[in-house]
Amino acid sequence: MTMSLTSPERGYPLERIDYDSGAIEGVAAALATLVDHAADACVVLDSIHHGLEGRGRAIDTATDAAGRLSQRVQPTAATIGRIVDVLRGYVDAVSSHARIANDLIDEIESAHATLQVAEDAAADARAQQDALGADTWAAVAGAASAIDDADGDGDLDARRGALGELWSRWESAYRCWDDAYGAALTALVTASGTTDDPGIRMAISSLAHADAPAEVAAIWASLSPQEQQELFERHPGFIGNLEGVPYPVRFDANRAVYERTVNGMPYGEPLDGQLRQLGSELGAEFGGELPDVPPLRAAAGDRCRHVRRGRDPRSGRAHRG
Repeated sequence: MTMSLTSPERGYPLERIDYDSGAIEGVAAALATLVDHAADACVVLDSIHHGLEGRGRAIDTATDAAGRLSQRVQPTAATIGRIVDVLRGYVDAVSSHARIANDLIDEIESAHATLQVAEDAAADARAQQDALGADTWAAVAGAASAIDDADGDGDLDARRGALGELWSRWESAYRCWDDAYGAALTALVTASGTTDDPGIRMAISSLAHADAPAEVAAIWASLSPQEQQELFERHPGFIGNLEGVPYPVRFDANRAVYERTVNGMPYGEPLDGQLRQLGSELGAEFGGELPDVPPLRAAAGDRCRHVRRGRDPRSGRAHRG
């Protein structure tokens, strides 16, 4: 079990990053296949739209429908393609930085425990020496010997230096993963390409990189009412899962996601039945308030659930998912 330790420079909690690179890559591969199929479908639809022979109402209806469908498929496929790029980029980061950070945890815990034992032993030996009389030479010699043993011939500083080096390496790997996580989440939120305002994009990035609910709350409060409304309308799934955003706003955002999803039915079973069941339970069980909707990264298959402090409402952040 991981000790309750925090890094000396940045105060990161020493925690194991839980991730499954294979699962994320599997989702990315499945989405890439979907993009390929969409491209093939668009070729067929465009052929129908521009080259279907014949005349009459049925032909006109078919060609018009093919054109409209192609226009809807293309931007959706482009969005999915961007999501594929984000997931694969994140796989590279998590496979490298998270693995390094996790591999250092046991070494840090061991070095910390060993140093603590040595420091305690040295302190006890010095306390014994201080309590001795000046004429108790034999006892003084024994205490001095105990100090030498506890101090490992003066290597306490070396032990502290080695532990500091381990912490430095862990913080660097953890920070790189943490930055990659925030960047990936930002990219997923903006993957649709509908967020053009630089201020809104910056707000999304700041919220995605926030490390605590208080930080999220401060960022949210700093936004203008217009910016808050735009974030709510364009990205309710993101806002609804930010611990630190006021709960009434999160409730409304999650309900908006639910209603938008329901309006897109049917999807087929069992999803349609699950959505209807959720809707029937809202009034009775949750007093009309929609519970947290799984965040974008979970929907995309990201199983990296680093308890991200304030970013992930399910745990608080180690999130970091």
